Amino acid sequence: NEKVVVFAGDKAYVGTVSGTSITWGTGVQYSNYAEETRAQYDPVSGKIIIVYRDSGNNQYATMRIATVSGTTISFTSATVLYSNNSSEIQTVYDPDNDVYVFMFFYSYQVYIFAISMSSSGVPTVKGQHDLGSQTDYARPVYDTANNRLVVFHRNRSYNRTEVKVSTSFNTNGEYSFSSAHN
Repeated sequence: NEKVVVFAGDKAYVGTVSGTSITWGTGVQYSNYAEETRAQYDPVSGKIIIVYRDSGNNQYATMRIATVSGTTISFTSATVLYSNNSSEIQTVYDPDNDVYVFMFFYSYQVYIFAISMSSSGVPTVKGQHDLGSQTDYARPVYDTANNRLVVFHRNRSYNRTEVKVSTSFNTNGEYSFSSAHN
C-alpha cells in the first residue's frame, strides 16, 4: 500500500511513497534498548514480525508484532524468544513451509526459530533448535529452486566458513541439515 517501514535504533518510522519522494511519520519507540532489529513483512496478515536484542533485558532475543495504519505504527507487547544473551540476529522467509526463520548466536552456537503467522497476524513459534556447537556468523538464504534453507556460517573450531543445507522440516518446525560443506 505504498508504505515503507524503517527501524532505526529503538524507533520505527512509517514512510508514504509518492512518486519519487517519501514523507515520514513520527518515530514510534518500541523498546528503550533495541539492538540488531530484524524484520519480516507478512503479506497475508499485513503485519510485521520484528526480532531484536533487548539490552535492557539481559540481551534476550525479543519479538513484537507491528501494525501499520496510515503513517503510524503500533506494537504488541514484547515476547522473549530466547532467555539468554543473543546476538548476530539474521532472518529469511521460507515460502515452502510458510515460516519466517530467525537465527541468532549464543554461547558458541547458532539458534534457529521458525515462526508462522495466522491470517489475523497471530504468531506461533513452531521450532527452536541449534545449528550445532562451535558455530557463529550465520547467514541464511532460501533456495527457492531446490526448496532448501541454506546457512553459511563459521566453524569456530577450524575457523573456516561452512555451508549447511536443510534436508527436511518437521511438524515441530525444526529443520534437519546435511553435514557441513566447506
